[in-house]
Amino acid sequence: MPILHLELTKDHEALIAQLIESGQFHNADEVLREGLRLVEEDQKPDTVKEEMLRKAIQPGLDDLSQGHFVTLKMRDEIAGHLQLLGKRAAKQFS
Repeated sequence: MPILHLELTKDHEALIAQLIESGQFHNADEVLREGLRLVEEDQKPDTVKEEMLRKAIQPGLDDLSQGHFVTLKMRDEIAGHLQLLGKRAAKQFS
């Protein structure tokens, strides 16, 4: 495995030392591995969320490409259309 050269701030060095002294980790390698694990864990949900969003918007994109949309300009038109959509949705769940 290649050796990496890392430059840490004094604060990061102190944090690593504190984590080792507290007994949470045995050495700096463990601290860095845990940090990388957390980064990986944090990034996975974003990928999953992104895929879910893509799937959720696809029907809307399909409707747009097929010309299935309504153009509304006035505030009253928008309010009326939203009420209509709400009523349709309520009927589906009753």
